[in-house]
Amino acid sequence: METTKRKLKPLNQDDYDFDIIKDLGMKFKNTDSKYKERFALFKCFCGKIFESKIWTVKNKEKTSCGCSKHNLSKTKIYGVWCSIKQRCLNPNDKSYINYGARGITICDDWESDFMAFYNWAMSNGYRERLEIDRINNDGNYEPSNCRWTTSFINASNKRIYKNNTTNYKGVTKAGDKFRARVQRNNKRISLGLFDCPKEAHIAREKYLLDNKKGHTK
Repeated sequence: METTKRKLKPLNQDDYDFDIIKDLGMKFKNTDSKYKERFALFKCFCGKIFESKIWTVKNKEKTSCGCSKHNLSKTKIYGVWCSIKQRCLNPNDKSYINYGARGITICDDWESDFMAFYNWAMSNGYRERLEIDRINNDGNYEPSNCRWTTSFINASNKRIYKNNTTNYKGVTKAGDKFRARVQRNNKRISLGLFDCPKEAHIAREKYLLDNKKGHTK
């Protein structure tokens, strides 16, 4: 009498640090094994594809393909890479509406290979205190459009939102006046009220230049 083959629950990519390439199902580890275990093909940060039991990867017992180049899954830069992929590619991510939904994505080289992103970062001024910033806010996450900046510059380089009718970054209408603001250390600083949006914009640009924190025109 044939036994009914147990249907396996699909693997959830969010449970694993490595990209899942293929679910290999239940199999013996080797010829001496007495019990079958579930295996899958994963892609390592270095780009190499390796086979492993899903439990050792899911439980963080395995942190690489076995190469000695890295052990970076718990570093800040790996978290940056994961966050970029989530907001660009995952419709369920809370930030997707401002990135992936607007057509912003991550270049193929970075999406498929963490080490490609890591090597670019190390060669282009990465420091843990810095944030990744897209030079063109309508452009993608790719080498030609990204840089490492302070949180102040990053906040100053935000795009103009649809509800901003002044057409100037950091300038909003306040009654019959116009207010200029900057974001610094997670705090919003008001630079005062002005008669027209252009005056507010000029005051904001002057503040950014005087404080030598960079600005975008």
